[in-house]
Amino acid sequence: YHDRVTRCVTLAVASVATWDATVAQQVIATKRELAAQERRLHLDHLERLRSGNEETRATTTVHIDAISDLTRIVRHAARIAYAVLGRVQSDASEPPNGA
Repeated sequence: YHDRVTRCVTLAVASVATWDATVAQQVIATKRELAAQERRLHLDHLERLRSGNEETRATTTVHIDAISDLTRIVRHAARIAYAVLGRVQSDASEPPNGA
């Protein structure tokens, strides 16, 4: 999950550096995929808790906090991508210079 979040942030930075709508769309698609993975991670964690895994019980707070923090980072990356898409769309609607 961490590696995929890192990739998402890298794409968001690339999209704003180049104002590339295609890259921004990749960030949005990655956000959707990561949301599904986040749900699976939480469900897997709950299953480990139900099974009585002591290590899982001892590290629950760290696990939940880490996933939540990484998810928040993904949301910020998506906001960057949405801003790029808004800029690209508004640039496309403006007449060329001198028109």
